[in-house]
Amino acid sequence: MIDPRLSLVIPTTGTDGSVIRSLESIVHGLDPHLLSRTELIVYLNRHPEVHVDLEKIESYLKTLVRVFQSVDFKISDTLHLTAEASACAASAFAKGEYIWIVGDKRIFLPEGLRQLAKFLDAPPAPCAYFNSVRHDRNGYTNEYSSTFLSENLFQIPYKRLVQKIGINFMSTNMGTWIFPRKYLDAEIWKGVMQTCGPHFSHVTTLLATMGETQVVCYSVHLTILELKPYHLGGGNEWQRYAEIAKVYLYYPWTFGLVRQFQFLIDRGAYTYSDVRRSICSEAGHLARQIDEIYVHFFQQIQLGWEDKKQHLTVDEFSEILTFLTLACPERVIINGLLEKMYKRASNDPPNHVKRVSRPILQAIALDNDGVRLGSLIVGQVGDRFIRLHPDGYLCSKVSDNVQFALAYKLIDVPATHRYWQLIKDDDLYELGLKSMVPSSASLMPAYVDRNMFNIRERKYKRILRKYFRPAHRLVEWFERRSGKTGQ
Repeated sequence: MIDPRLSLVIPTTGTDGSVIRSLESIVHGLDPHLLSRTELIVYLNRHPEVHVDLEKIESYLKTLVRVFQSVDFKISDTLHLTAEASACAASAFAKGEYIWIVGDKRIFLPEGLRQLAKFLDAPPAPCAYFNSVRHDRNGYTNEYSSTFLSENLFQIPYKRLVQKIGINFMSTNMGTWIFPRKYLDAEIWKGVMQTCGPHFSHVTTLLATMGETQVVCYSVHLTILELKPYHLGGGNEWQRYAEIAKVYLYYPWTFGLVRQFQFLIDRGAYTYSDVRRSICSEAGHLARQIDEIYVHFFQQIQLGWEDKKQHLTVDEFSEILTFLTLACPERVIINGLLEKMYKRASNDPPNHVKRVSRPILQAIALDNDGVRLGSLIVGQVGDRFIRLHPDGYLCSKVSDNVQFALAYKLIDVPATHRYWQLIKDDDLYELGLKSMVPSSASLMPAYVDRNMFNIRERKYKRILRKYFRPAHRLVEWFERRSGKTGQ
């Protein structure tokens, strides 16, 4: 038999008919000729708490034998705690030239599937990345795309794409990227999971093997991703994982990210400067990747006040702080405050620790783009700030605290725009003013009152105290009423 063109791999726990729903959208939307050259591998990761109707799944898969080149149903002999570990085990059965790993909580759209078929028929680049949109379990969507492009089709090195989206956000888009199977080195993947942690490990594996390999990005939505509770800040799922895996609650965004970045740096696939330039961007969220680590590192130290099981050891704390010191030297004051906070969290009562922690939180967790991305600034020429950017350096007016952030949201950001100019490393020192600065005030950045966030927080707390109790009683009344009337 001829090796398949594509391996469609679906790791699943087999819940709620999601496998059938996902496959139905693919079968009805993908080109029949491509389906006939595709092997389907459904990998059941058996979970003791999940009831699985094996007969129903097997019966459905039998109807697909005539559609796909081959259909294989594998059942795990062990429980994999993460989607990445399950996907790694499932991909071992793949034989296709290209591999497409798909989470079962996905619904695929015909427009994206048509583009996928065209890509595999005549690939303009070795790999493809597609856009997506999210719905919750009730079908509601906020209509936010996962990524933002100015053109329908754009090529970019894989490393740069991850730098612009974020390792931890790239991983949630399982099902939106297709690549040659040879890049998914099983030994590297398993090694990353064992030494760094499973979360985001497939993204890191491909960074190690693909690097500057070109990816063609399509703005069209390939899939609808199901919005899960932890996407909205619900921590129960992560808390349960941490307890079972015997790791800290914020392990994936502290040790996981730090150790995976360090693995890439030791391998020569990344530099500390690459980490400084990396952005975490999905839908309305925009932050530095390094600040994602800072925020969760802060929260992990904070957890250690209340729960001794969550308290980082001296060696664990030093490992993360050493990495932050090398990757983010501009945060040297905050690094010192974190060390002070950690030492106090070991000995002092919580109210003493809070006095140290407040300025740290203000510096790393503000919601205003202009303030949060301020630590990207590495220079100033006249009335222009020079900021680190994944594509080089971003030159924009010091008075702009908002519009420049668009240059970080767009994947295929134009080099020149009314609000900015992108400069490559080699051209930085040739930068000069085209016209003279009109006044000394133009040299100063637009004033951002950092205290306004504290004022706003206090205002919201007053509103909550005033209205929460009556609102809660009103909701209870409606619930009782609807229960009695059967509505």
